[in-house]
Amino acid sequence: MDLTEAYSHLRWEVKRLLDLVPELTEQPVSPPPSTRPVRRIHKLDMRLDSEQIARLVAEYEAGTPSTQLEKDFNLSNASVMKLLREAGAKLRRRGLHGDDVDEAIRLYEGGLTLKQVGAKLYVDGETVRLALRQAGIQLRRPHKLTDDQIIEITQLYEQGSSMNTLRKHFGVGDRTVARVLRESGCHIRPRGRPSGAGPTA
Repeated sequence: MDLTEAYSHLRWEVKRLLDLVPELTEQPVSPPPSTRPVRRIHKLDMRLDSEQIARLVAEYEAGTPSTQLEKDFNLSNASVMKLLREAGAKLRRRGLHGDDVDEAIRLYEGGLTLKQVGAKLYVDGETVRLALRQAGIQLRRPHKLTDDQIIEITQLYEQGSSMNTLRKHFGVGDRTVARVLRESGCHIRPRGRPSGAGPTA
């Protein structure tokens, strides 16, 4: 290769490099990977010691509403009621309010029965029914009783349970209980009269 040819080749290489300069400068420069360790955040479960639990129970038995205890101890209603039950505290009958109503609606619309919703919120099915009706929720027709439930209703009624008690226990209406008893051949007692009571004078 003579000098003229070598010089021409060199000029071509220089021109090629100059053409690449804009392309290289336009490429975004990625920042170097961070060497700072990523902090993992763990959710800590709140636990009450025996002294706090004793204070919670004492305040409840002194008349403090469970809703207030939820705020004071930063616990859910289910947690408060569980602690009270485990401590042997006598639970007061209560209605559903605020977040409890929202939870009842969510559970009921998710397919649970009134009784099942009540069990999760530590109230009876009738309390759930009233709360849902007040919230404007359309209630489903009562579920069909199984053969075992029909037998149990009959046996409990003959042992002295009232229709009102059976209605709440099985999450059905008065008419359903009465129909089951009639179809089972049970003699329906006048309301308020215990089993075995004689006729009035």
